[in-house]
Amino acid sequence: MKQFIVKNSPDIFTLALSVYGSIEETVKLCNDNNLTIVNTGVKPATVIEYDSTLVVPITPVQAMQKPQPAPQEILSFKSVYGQNQFDVVLNMYGTIEQYVKMLVDNNVDNYYIPSGKVYTFALHLIKDVNIYNETTAKGIIFSTGTPTYIVFSEEDEKTIFISEDGSTEFTPEP
Repeated sequence: MKQFIVKNSPDIFTLALSVYGSIEETVKLCNDNNLTIVNTGVKPATVIEYDSTLVVPITPVQAMQKPQPAPQEILSFKSVYGQNQFDVVLNMYGTIEQYVKMLVDNNVDNYYIPSGKVYTFALHLIKDVNIYNETTAKGIIFSTGTPTYIVFSEEDEKTIFISEDGSTEFTPEP
């Protein structure tokens, strides 16, 4: 087992991506280090042990050939404060199976998701229509990067952020 020292406070999926180059070993990483999938972040300077034989070599996103969009209906999704790449891909496709496609098609080259960025995707590529229809189509936005609840009001055309204890509504800085 090799060791990795956490430099910031990533969520568990970002940590798995940093260590293994893939999120497929997230459960193993959690089991090997007494972490849980629902961790909100791993403390800086934490020493993480990992199996170096499971590290996946990463091809830079810029080097991947961008596929031509299908001549299907193209939809868009606008990110909000606190979203990470996994939140955005869940909102777009209803599953994380299209993670790499979302990165390539939208020229995403780092983990940071700016608030208000518009991502495009083809309607026919939604993998789990039930999840999409019960969440994104109804204005529910996945945002695991903040300890807040986010509600989008179609009536007022604004996003309301509510603190975890439910006591405060606020608008975050972009």
